[in-house]
Amino acid sequence: GSWKHHLYSFFDFFTHRFSSHITTLTPLDEELISSRHGVPQERITIIPNGFDKSVLFFDPAKRKKIRDELGIFPAEKVVLYSGSLGDEKIEMLFEHISKPWVVENKVHVLLVLAAEENSFHQKILSEIQKKASEMDIEKRVHIRLNIPYSHIRAYFSAADVGLAPIPPAWRTCLPVKALDYAGTNLPIIGIGPENGSFDLFLKKSKAGVLYPTWELAIAGVARVLQKRNDARATDRRVSDYVQENFSRSMSSAKMIQLLEKINEK
Repeated sequence: GSWKHHLYSFFDFFTHRFSSHITTLTPLDEELISSRHGVPQERITIIPNGFDKSVLFFDPAKRKKIRDELGIFPAEKVVLYSGSLGDEKIEMLFEHISKPWVVENKVHVLLVLAAEENSFHQKILSEIQKKASEMDIEKRVHIRLNIPYSHIRAYFSAADVGLAPIPPAWRTCLPVKALDYAGTNLPIIGIGPENGSFDLFLKKSKAGVLYPTWELAIAGVARVLQKRNDARATDRRVSDYVQENFSRSMSSAKMIQLLEKINEK
């Protein structure tokens, strides 16, 4: 490999092996660091990403407001993706849906994107808009850019299923959007590596299903949309699971306790 790769590998090993303590986000991260770098597990603390129920929750009034603004009728369904442009390649969605699929399932696509004014992000946005136009579904594709986190629940509440594609290399990662979707009781369809952190979260929380390919995931979306979800406002088992295991206040408290423990040494 190149000298840059060797240098990066050395610093990666050195910083993990000789750090006083390491924090990581998931149990699989902990296992990977311990086995790859020989770090004793007592020097690793798992502090997961947090969910804030005071900001994100299912809001029926916001659901109606956003759907009215977008011209979406009550019987129509909304497939949501929320996230940054780039790594997760949400543009692949438009390679695996068609106008007949959209019409048959009464689908609107809502993309809540974090995007910058650079050529890379603008090119992806242009590709999405071009593909939607070529399929004659541009009126059913709604793009909203850089929505403040405090306002995001309105769009999550408006949706009927949340998409979460992650790259194969992210096996140990649990995307924050999974917590946010689940915390608003939004059914999740994931695309990514099986038996990874995301897959395990979906199975434990019963928040959704992960598929290894886009083709299988799109079929899974259709199955979710065919079901009525009248209990979203009242059945809080999934959101309660997220709050009990991934609350932001709990993660913050754990980090403070760890720092105090390290400072005592």
